[in-house]
Amino acid sequence: MSYGRSGPPAADLEPGALAKAGLAHIRSRALNAIRARATFQPVREDELVAIWPCPICGDGGQRAVGRVRGRGHWQQVHACDTCGMLQLDAPSDPHL
Repeated sequence: MSYGRSGPPAADLEPGALAKAGLAHIRSRALNAIRARATFQPVREDELVAIWPCPICGDGGQRAVGRVRGRGHWQQVHACDTCGMLQLDAPSDPHL
């Protein structure tokens, strides 16, 4: 699912430390594969990141995991804290 360059409307903002804690229990091969990529950059603990309802399970929240570089652009990585659904947002500015 893609929300376009501006991303989905944020339901709330939270510190990166809370996003990391909310996803600590998720065991997903796809998420582990993203985290293992050489270009993966996790969210900083002091960074404010968006959280919004999961469009798949409707119960959890899509929390920021970090960003990953692919073919000349960065993509934001989000995962649901309940069902583990992984989402890569639309490419962002290549100079970030």
